Amino acid sequence: MFISSSDELHAHLLPHLKSWGLATTACHHPTAIRQDRLQKFQVVVLCGSKTSWNPKDENRLVAGAASIIECEADHPLQPKVINARIIEVSWRSLQGLFDALQLAVQPRPANSGRISSTDDVAHFQQIPAPIRTAFLESARSSLAIIKSSKNRKDVQRELHNLSGSLRFFDLTELSIRCAGLENGINHDGLIHHAHSLLALELQLDQLLEEIRTLNGR
Repeated sequence: MFISSSDELHAHLLPHLKSWGLATTACHHPTAIRQDRLQKFQVVVLCGSKTSWNPKDENRLVAGAASIIECEADHPLQPKVINARIIEVSWRSLQGLFDALQLAVQPRPANSGRISSTDDVAHFQQIPAPIRTAFLESARSSLAIIKSSKNRKDVQRELHNLSGSLRFFDLTELSIRCAGLENGINHDGLIHHAHSLLALELQLDQLLEEIRTLNGR
């Protein structure tokens, strides 16, 4: 959920949020969202000036949302974690917003060593086996290229393909991580993101093994 009173910020940021694979609902005021609908949204992004709405309306939103990203011009360019649910970042930094979204989806230190994902593969049991098999073959092919290639464009292409496939099968967290790495590699190069790429590879290996096990049932 993206909330901003500024038409300019809607025009500037919404295309990026959608290009990153996020199913985004947008509005201009906190009162546009009913309290009983807040649980539908994994992250609420509050962006820009808040002078046009009542603080009580914002407090209601913050109290009911799972995660909040506060985007203001003078906030830091890199995400600043305020508490378990609130992250601050400047809307001037697309990379910072990327990173903040990843933190909101998976709020843990990057060096924690944990590779488990919040994505659940149980729903794959309802997907016909031939479709599961096709997904596995495509994902394994992309993962093999990501592991072996030293070409930035090749890795970005396969991350993009994986992000789309994962999003199609409702594996949202990993889809966002793939999109974030694709953007980060474009910005900083492969070497800068080598550790994050390795962690993602391990997570994808684990995910594909879980789905392969379903195929054997």
